[in-house]
Amino acid sequence: MEEFDTIVIGSGIGGLSIGAILASREQGHKVLILEKNSGVGGRLFSYEKEGFKLDIGAHVFSRSNKGPVGEILRLVGKEDSIDFTYVRPMASYQGKVFPFPRGLQGIVPDKDFESLNQMFGAMMSLSPPQTEELDETDLYSYVQRFTDNGLVNAGVNNICMVYMVVPYYRASAGEFIRCIQAEARTRASGYPIGGCGAVAEVVASGFRELGGVIETNAEVDKIIVENSVAKGVVVGGKTYLADNIISNADIKRTMLDLVGEERLDKQYLNQIRPLEYSYSALVLRLALDKVLADWKLITHIASDDPVGYHKALEDGKVPDDMSAFLPVPSNFAPDVAPEGKQLLTVATAVPYGFPHIESLKQILLDLAQRFLPEIKKHIMWMDVTTPSDINSFVGENGAVIGIAQTVHQSGRNRPSVTTPIKNLYLCGAEAGGWGVGVELAVESAKSLSLLIP
Repeated sequence: MEEFDTIVIGSGIGGLSIGAILASREQGHKVLILEKNSGVGGRLFSYEKEGFKLDIGAHVFSRSNKGPVGEILRLVGKEDSIDFTYVRPMASYQGKVFPFPRGLQGIVPDKDFESLNQMFGAMMSLSPPQTEELDETDLYSYVQRFTDNGLVNAGVNNICMVYMVVPYYRASAGEFIRCIQAEARTRASGYPIGGCGAVAEVVASGFRELGGVIETNAEVDKIIVENSVAKGVVVGGKTYLADNIISNADIKRTMLDLVGEERLDKQYLNQIRPLEYSYSALVLRLALDKVLADWKLITHIASDDPVGYHKALEDGKVPDDMSAFLPVPSNFAPDVAPEGKQLLTVATAVPYGFPHIESLKQILLDLAQRFLPEIKKHIMWMDVTTPSDINSFVGENGAVIGIAQTVHQSGRNRPSVTTPIKNLYLCGAEAGGWGVGVELAVESAKSLSLLIP
């Protein structure tokens, strides 16, 4: 039986961040992080295949080292260990590639282009309290205040899918506006040299240098609770005790399974059972034997009817075209592909359980060929991650983000980092925080750290 000040369940970036914050204090906590997989990082995990470095997901960091990720790197003394390549994403629609929103001038009617500019101007002018007032307004309804133009709506929806991985008619307008304000201020969207997993590895290294301990292949079987107080965890028959237990894992798995429904009151159960996850994703990673793509990131718009597009997907219908996220990691970070070769990612957000994944693979390959007509001659191999693969790795129905940032689950409606069990806390993209993906998880850790003495 081992004792610690704090035990963190899960080594996603939220778990690594709260561990690093607590370990770095003047009276540094003795912190143990338990990770069920063989490597750290959760959704920031990367792996190697034939000289290529592949990310488990398809990531671009909203604010790179100028946001909360940079704060954690500086905290652990590793700010010089990760460099980011910045990018301004391009959009694609019906064969045209353009910067969004300014590239829509001349494509949509002048009145709608002007309305689009007015909308973004209004978004940037809002104060934090004003964005909070929009937390329970869906983004679709907010956009309709300015324009009902289909392509303008599709462009906004595409950004929303990149930020929050839920359709804009479900997403919180307040949360979206906070995200776009932060990104616009820093203009630092980017990708880390060495791949996304390098960020998690560097934070983990800094955490260990602060005295923290990480155990991998250590799946928690149970959280020990006595008289409504968390006391420790059980891993493979071994008991670890701590003053604080922090779960960076799925909130439902944590509370319903590891704690147990019988220890929770009806009101709390009714709060967490209906919680919804973000969309999952289908990710194709194409290893090319020569450099073909000259872009860093394109987001492809499949339809100027984004509501109809997503509702058809949710009904299990196969579309003719797929909205997609097409980063070229090797154009950001040359070290993720062997010299003279290229790594292209083609990813699309899909509801978990979509029944025709094989059909979607072919649509994405055809999309890649539309951008690069010679691509099929140069594909060395294709590495595919399906929603089921993501679910087996991180749980949560393969969610790209975690608990979705919808109108009912953002801002004051977001699950709390505290729980009805004393000394048991939640962090990561499950509770608290705000922001885009990785940054949401780090912000959750930052807010939680203020509650732990």
